[in-house]
Amino acid sequence: MNLLIYPRLGTPSRRAMKKIKGRFGQPYEYRPRFNLVERLSEELGITPAQVLDLIEAEREFLIKSRV
Repeated sequence: MNLLIYPRLGTPSRRAMKKIKGRFGQPYEYRPRFNLVERLSEELGITPAQVLDLIEAEREFLIKSRV
């Protein structure tokens, strides 16, 4: 898979994107900040909804490829 979003993220966002469990072993739900989505939509020239779809697809790929 060609990653478009992940290389453009900072370290804290990358760690949050790969995170699976939260506090006390609860499932972690990744919700990107609005500023990040806006910045990425301007950089890539696509809509914020498309950015969110790309983030979701890349996150799923990263979690599945994790060993």
